Amino acid sequence: MPRLKAANNARTVLAQAVGTSDTTIYVQDVSMFPSPPFRITVDAEIMEVTAVDTTLKAFTVLRAQEETTATTHSIGAVVENRWTAGTYSEIASISDLTWNNVQGKPSTFPPSVHKSTHAIGGSDALTPADIGAVNKAGDTMFGILTVPSLIAKINIPSSSPPSAWPVGFVAGIVYNNGYPVTYGTIFSYKGTSGASCVQILQAWPGNDGGEAYLYIRSARDTGADVFGPWRKVWSENNDGAGSGLDADTVDGIHASSFWQANSVTVQPGNVPIGSKNNYVEGYNSQGWVLANQLTCGCSGTLRITFNLASSSSTRTVRGRIYKNGSPVGTERVTNSTSYVNYTEDIPEWNVGDVIQVYILGDPMGGFAMTNFLQVSVLRAPACY
Repeated sequence: MPRLKAANNARTVLAQAVGTSDTTIYVQDVSMFPSPPFRITVDAEIMEVTAVDTTLKAFTVLRAQEETTATTHSIGAVVENRWTAGTYSEIASISDLTWNNVQGKPSTFPPSVHKSTHAIGGSDALTPADIGAVNKAGDTMFGILTVPSLIAKINIPSSSPPSAWPVGFVAGIVYNNGYPVTYGTIFSYKGTSGASCVQILQAWPGNDGGEAYLYIRSARDTGADVFGPWRKVWSENNDGAGSGLDADTVDGIHASSFWQANSVTVQPGNVPIGSKNNYVEGYNSQGWVLANQLTCGCSGTLRITFNLASSSSTRTVRGRIYKNGSPVGTERVTNSTSYVNYTEDIPEWNVGDVIQVYILGDPMGGFAMTNFLQVSVLRAPACY
């Protein structure tokens, strides 16, 4: 490879004058020049650059190259990376290298494995091992294997142990042979160590577009030659009555911990069981205005909270809890422009009653505002 470097259109000018013995020259720009070594021409003198200082914009040089003479050079003299006879001679000498002059080559070149009797035009047959291939059966392959198709042909009864299944990935037939379903396809993967095996059974639907359930089982790689039991995989379409799914808990709470809506009288407390967040304004000219309401799902005493605010601090507005259109709560009065929460425990509610909040504006102007209604009890029943 040529020793000297070169760059197209590499050109600058001297920033300082150069004497006949100077070996460092200062230029205006070094960015266009290649990494050393390379040659430059200044006036009629050829120099070889051995180092570049990008901070000082300076070249360290060997003077008077290629039979030129070291002379003085003035500020502003042109400095160029030109094509010179010496550069050409160096490239020509590289192209003239012979094999014997190549440095670092290996002393021998061992041939790759091949069948010793095989020759061009010969008739001896190559085996898979001769060319690094594998047999169709019995050999181990590494890497990605593309299988164009997989047809379920293995018919092994469900009662058979893991040892009865072949190593690798296979598809088996489920057809009246003891599996959890009468018809389907089983996908089995068995490792090469011990009896470890994982199987997925996909049932066929009983009718066009019908449900097709999924089952799994597996066997460990050590111990007895037996599978674990088949386990059904549940989905949103097979978790109802008769599915076998144990659904006695909700969020970890057993069903026995819940009250029946038709057999309990609730008590007031701080467990919310219903709320509404409609924003409503009420003017005095409208009379009492229905703002929010909920339908009661339980019987007993309820803790009811609503908020109330006025459009102006100089106007007094009112709010009150109603049941089925009749007032039952304490009339609340405020002139606060920020929402004020009012909470009251009110008894004698029954299933189907309508819990309501009515508001009334100031007769002198302004309006009442509310945007919150909440019902709370001591213990949440299964009624909302």
